[in-house]
Amino acid sequence: MNNQFTETETISYGNNVKNAFGNIIFGIILFLASFILLWWNEGNSVRLIQKEDFINKNAVAVSSNSVNRANDSKLIATNGKVYTDETLSDSLINVGKALRLNRKVEMYQWVEQKKVEKHKNIGGSVTKTTTYSYEQKWDDLEHNSNNFKHSGYENPAFPIKSTDISAANGKMGEFIINENQISKISGFKNITKLAPLSGYKISDNYYYKGNSISNPQIGDIRISYSYVPSGTAVSIIGKQNFDNTISEMMTRSGSVYLQYNGLFTLDEMIHKYKQTNMLLTLLYRFVGFLFMFFGLKLLISPIITIASIIPFLSETAEFISSFILAFVALILSLLTIAIAWFAYRPLLSICLIAMIGVIIYFIKQNLLGKKAQKAMRTRQATY
Repeated sequence: MNNQFTETETISYGNNVKNAFGNIIFGIILFLASFILLWWNEGNSVRLIQKEDFINKNAVAVSSNSVNRANDSKLIATNGKVYTDETLSDSLINVGKALRLNRKVEMYQWVEQKKVEKHKNIGGSVTKTTTYSYEQKWDDLEHNSNNFKHSGYENPAFPIKSTDISAANGKMGEFIINENQISKISGFKNITKLAPLSGYKISDNYYYKGNSISNPQIGDIRISYSYVPSGTAVSIIGKQNFDNTISEMMTRSGSVYLQYNGLFTLDEMIHKYKQTNMLLTLLYRFVGFLFMFFGLKLLISPIITIASIIPFLSETAEFISSFILAFVALILSLLTIAIAWFAYRPLLSICLIAMIGVIIYFIKQNLLGKKAQKAMRTRQATY
């Protein structure tokens, strides 16, 4: 059976130009979304810093082995091992006392892969080559063959689904830990000793359903299990309640609740929280910059497409425009952040605006310097 198909389509110059003008709408949306995202991110960054300050000023480090009623409704930081008496089970197996049980189901199935290549032609048309390939492999994602481009690669439906089960409750010392909190605990361990199960073979820590383990066929199933054992260490910052539970504490900057796997002190948890917030803020700034950059590219795409009547000219224009737009997107992103800081953090905005000025001055001096040198060499050559 041929498992690879190639389709070729030529898009005319006129259609390319038409599509490029249609992209302007998406460019405007991305461009505007970048300002919204960057502005929101700076405000959110301030709120996260305010939460951090609130934790620093109000959190009380306590032992999980005893509950002091004087701390009810206060923000506490505690840690310990979480235990449960529950035995977790699904429709196939049950494990001993465990906080979480994960069942991963994989099917040997057809997987469609799509690869698109575009080649610019003289005259502005584009040759689009799409290659569809089909591969048999184990995958826990269900690939619906009804959505495949080509027929003859049918996959059956999964007879059983993957699932994740959490204990309804547990205890960390004298504190009660609920199902939602338990569902956030990680540290899975693979179940390597599987008990015999009717209708399944056992191979390499898998339950296997099919004719041949060494030569799987489409529709064969293998199932693996992992669990979080009772006694896993957890650290929490949250509000102590009168019923010995720990929950979110509402503040002016939003809710405060932190949970980490492992035994950490109050200072260590604050440090981890601060690092995470810094990374998230930087990530959203970068995403905002990308939104702005690609939005601008879509806005000028008609110009690049019109120039594509000569491929070399189009590639040159695209390269130069990408460099210029990256610079414009960087300046606009920094300005947006600076203005947002002026609203949220006035002193820092002044520093950022100064940095933007330095960047513009540096580029201007380099460009003007090169032009002056070129002019000087021209005058010397005339003399």
